[in-house]
Amino acid sequence: MSTETSRAELKSKLSKLGIDPQVLQAILLDEVTGRLADIAELLSQRGPFIPEGIVQPYEFTVNVLEANKFELKFDNPVFSMVIKNDGPNSVFRSVNVINKSLEIESRDESVVNMSAPLIRRVYFWVAAAGQSADLRIDTVR
Repeated sequence: MSTETSRAELKSKLSKLGIDPQVLQAILLDEVTGRLADIAELLSQRGPFIPEGIVQPYEFTVNVLEANKFELKFDNPVFSMVIKNDGPNSVFRSVNVINKSLEIESRDESVVNMSAPLIRRVYFWVAAAGQSADLRIDTVR
């Protein structure tokens, strides 16, 4: 069925119902305009909450001789990160605050997704002195 046939059939049906096709076209354009206005408002409100799409990789070893924490600070807050523990021991991580931690076992990974640029720092530490963990981290800002 061609486009011209479809238009002709639609125009015929509308004229039988007594509806001017220009009225439907105006209604459709009004609907499209309204949806575009909603999208524009959403984008203006979430402006800084749209990721730039820049992936920043980090690689380092957490090797604590004492009970210290390693802190990774970000100049620009990030939206999300994937932390991969390639080391022989588990590592603990805490995002933004020190008191809430999650263990990442050896050869495992942890995903942190805030859906907004809220990750400003991450703390890492191993369970005991002399242990180490090799970490690879990919962040999205």
